Amino acid sequence: PISLPEGVKYQQADICDFENLLETINKTAQKETAVFHLAGQAHVAKSRLDPLAAFTVNVAGTANLLEACRRNNIRRIVFPSTVLVYAKTPHIPFMETDVVLANSTYAATKLAAEDLLAGYAADHGFSCRIARLGNVYGPGGSTDSVIGIILQQVRSGGPISIKTLSPVRDFIYRDDVVHGLIALGNDADESDCEIFNLSSGIPTSIRELAETASLLGKQKINITETEPPSPGVE
Repeated sequence: PISLPEGVKYQQADICDFENLLETINKTAQKETAVFHLAGQAHVAKSRLDPLAAFTVNVAGTANLLEACRRNNIRRIVFPSTVLVYAKTPHIPFMETDVVLANSTYAATKLAAEDLLAGYAADHGFSCRIARLGNVYGPGGSTDSVIGIILQQVRSGGPISIKTLSPVRDFIYRDDVVHGLIALGNDADESDCEIFNLSSGIPTSIRELAETASLLGKQKINITETEPPSPGVE
């Protein structure tokens, strides 16, 4: 069973079933409704293994949702995308104006979904806010992310063994993502489509992450890297 705050109602619909989705939104939509489009295939490896399923959910599903919203006169959409849509660049942090490139099937589905939102904003007066996310962590997060792997190793008593400890990432807690998405929803008044990089703004190396996680153990945990970078290579 799903635990919901008092006064919140739950309706289930398949984003790939347009008629079912349209009926559900028609029954639940109210004046000034804002839709947070969180449904989708969010796993990079699974998207690579089954591209058709990824495009069906992430692209066709987004088209279904936008059209169902249009027919119900809903114009405010908040959509979580990914920083993986950016082309590789030597400078960090990424800027919203940086060049984008479909470096993977997953990134291609997210870029296609972003373009759909921009198209509906232009043609139908939608107010769309796109939040490009990266390195989200917290309860319910992926177990094969770098944080998930490290925490599993800590729980088993160690050692912490990671491919390389040198990369620097911007990790953001899931609750902070929620607060950011809500803020974007409250901002979505103008008929346009805006993109925001949603992050903590705090750079953390994988080594720092591993050292912090090791403090959770009941005894000292060794930290090793299986493929350390060559001398002079970052």
